[in-house]
Amino acid sequence: GRATSLRGVLQLCEEITGHRMGVRVNPAFLRSDEVRSLHGDDRRLLGIIGEWSTPPLHETLGWMLESGG
Repeated sequence: GRATSLRGVLQLCEEITGHRMGVRVNPAFLRSDEVRSLHGDDRRLLGIIGEWSTPPLHETLGWMLESGG
């Protein structure tokens, strides 16, 4: 229900793990016409499956990092 930047996701992972990540950008993968912000609308999906309680991103990332996968 809310867009989150990749930088925000990395910061959450650092908070959860207590480790700092070194992130480097490979200029070969940068494009001048890259979409700056991309997010979706879940109304159609919710119309099909009904109300859905999405866990907070921090909780989801914690689960993913704990599982090692």
